[in-house]
Amino acid sequence: MLVSTENTARPEFLTKLLCDLPRKYTYAYSLLSEAEKQSLSEIRIRAECPCSFTCKGVNVPMRDGEGKIIKATVSEIEEILEELCDGSVYAYARQMKEGYIPYNGTRIGIGGTGCGGLEGLRNITSLSVRIPIFREDAADKALSYIKEKGLPDSMGIIAVSPPNMGKTTFLRALARGLSESCGLGVRVCLLDERGELADTGMTRDCLCDVLSGIPKTTAIEMAIRSLSPQVIVLDEIGSNREAELLESAFSGGVYVAASIHGNGISDVLRYSALDRALKHGIIKTAYLLKGPEHGWGGDIVDLSEYGKE
Repeated sequence: MLVSTENTARPEFLTKLLCDLPRKYTYAYSLLSEAEKQSLSEIRIRAECPCSFTCKGVNVPMRDGEGKIIKATVSEIEEILEELCDGSVYAYARQMKEGYIPYNGTRIGIGGTGCGGLEGLRNITSLSVRIPIFREDAADKALSYIKEKGLPDSMGIIAVSPPNMGKTTFLRALARGLSESCGLGVRVCLLDERGELADTGMTRDCLCDVLSGIPKTTAIEMAIRSLSPQVIVLDEIGSNREAELLESAFSGGVYVAASIHGNGISDVLRYSALDRALKHGIIKTAYLLKGPEHGWGGDIVDLSEYGKE
């Protein structure tokens, strides 16, 4: 085992992040209990509003040495953003148009006011930092199901949950479990458009290739043409074009693992791209995540009958 199966934030990530933030945020972090530090999933910095930590789904206000709630200023947030971008905010222009910047294996969401796109972005008012979590066992139930049924009858698989319930953590663990040389030994290609899915710690000693920072439609074609994967792992199936490309990959013997936002199967079936994937047999299994507070468990749903409707 390379990492603990406890729900722990990646320590080296936090070390770098806290070094990049002003000292008052580091101090506020030091005031958290050990249990809160271990379950930390998000840090939010807001202009003229309470800054907070998210621990086990609970929002904990940041406090200074006098017990007062910490609030940032717009100018302070802009300075922090500059630091997190290594002094070059403009280098992340494409990602900022979509409301985030990649940072050390995760993404930082950006809130603010814009007029017509990035060029008119002004008054950045909030930063939302997602803390990557290591859980090698997050996909154990799904992996057991896949081993029992075999790839043709269980893949593709779609992870389903509301935001911040562990879909990315699940996909990382699934990719690792599928591609470990001592496990299934499947060739996996991670399509990491936003720079938050792949991680060297999770993919070490695995039969896993990564395409990072490339739009998914382009990355799917690149993977099929040059990397000959058996399984493609991506964060979401978001468009009909992506579904078309995955259909082409599936016809060539490539399976898919992906995620999608939703509270259950009924929500998922409303996505036209996923409906297409179901009807063409690309998706056969859903994994309904229960979230970290339930030990990263989930329920497996056979979708093969949905595809026949």
